[in-house]
Amino acid sequence: MKEPQDIKKESIEYLVKWAMQLKSEKDEIAAAQSVVNDELRDRLIKMKVTGMRVDGHFLSQVKRIIVT
Repeated sequence: MKEPQDIKKESIEYLVKWAMQLKSEKDEIAAAQSVVNDELRDRLIKMKVTGMRVDGHFLSQVKRIIVT
């Protein structure tokens, strides 16, 4: 039978591994978002939209279209 301190140690190790995995996934998502943002910027420049006033709502709609 495991001692209580062994169970606690295993639980902490599990939580640390889980937290590290979440951070890794968060970093991957941030990197993907950066790529999407760069692509969006490049497309807007090609469309010459940068010279026009573009509100945040329009940008969010464009992002949604590119992501999906």
